[in-house]
Amino acid sequence: MRPDWSPRPLHALVVLTVAGAMTFSTPPAVFAEAAPSERQAEVDAVRENAHHAASMLIDSTLPDEWNLQLDELSSTDVDDATAASRLAEIETEVDAVLSAIVAPEPFTFTFTGTSNTLRLPIRNTGPEPLRVELRVRSPKLATDKPTESVEVPALGSVEVDVPVEARSRGTFTIEVDVLAPDGAQIGPPVVLKGRVSHVNGLSQVITGGAALVLASWWYMHLRRRRAERRTEHAMIPE
Repeated sequence: MRPDWSPRPLHALVVLTVAGAMTFSTPPAVFAEAAPSERQAEVDAVRENAHHAASMLIDSTLPDEWNLQLDELSSTDVDDATAASRLAEIETEVDAVLSAIVAPEPFTFTFTGTSNTLRLPIRNTGPEPLRVELRVRSPKLATDKPTESVEVPALGSVEVDVPVEARSRGTFTIEVDVLAPDGAQIGPPVVLKGRVSHVNGLSQVITGGAALVLASWWYMHLRRRRAERRTEHAMIPE
């Protein structure tokens, strides 16, 4: 039987000389494309979260700083220990932005009219003003603006009014999603429980319990500060 001398690509053969004889074998996997390094995978993961956080920031230099540092960490010029430390620092800054928004607390309510307004409190615990979006979803409610863009001041809070219209009577749930402006969801959805007692032309405003909790917290905080100041003044010798 004649050997098969059909032409083959040069890169598909490796020529080995053993005791004066030539043999052909398939090359090892050195020709395969190298898989991404473990460090690059970590850089890409942090960069993705940084993109979500950057879309929330308003007039901040942090996104540019993150991009520059992440580009540097993709280079092999940075040793592994330094890269790991700097990646951890960036990740901490990114997580601080993503976790600064406090979503509304779940609450239960009753609609007594067709047109209603959900008033949802949003709080920002971070030092930077942030922009987020609220999305309201329910099969038993209709709204002209299912998604509301909101700017929350640093260390502050806002109340978002979402006009809704009841489609039918009965009990139902509403899911409220807090999103980054690029569409990424921040935390799990907030589930509100509601009931439409009857449908008529009246309208009402439904306020979440979180607003009352927040107001109570500020009231107690101010009272405590005033008491501390009175104590400090009483301790000052005349």
